[in-house]
Amino acid sequence: MWSCQFLFFVVIFFQHLFKFNMLRQVSQQGNALFW
Repeated sequence: MWSCQFLFFVVIFFQHLFKFNMLRQVSQQGNALFW
């Protein structure tokens, strides 16, 4: 049970990290495009 919750937490953490990286890359590309 504990390991399952830990795995769930790790998956959510990496999803947020990946999403943040994607948003940062998209914003950088958008800035390069617009400016």
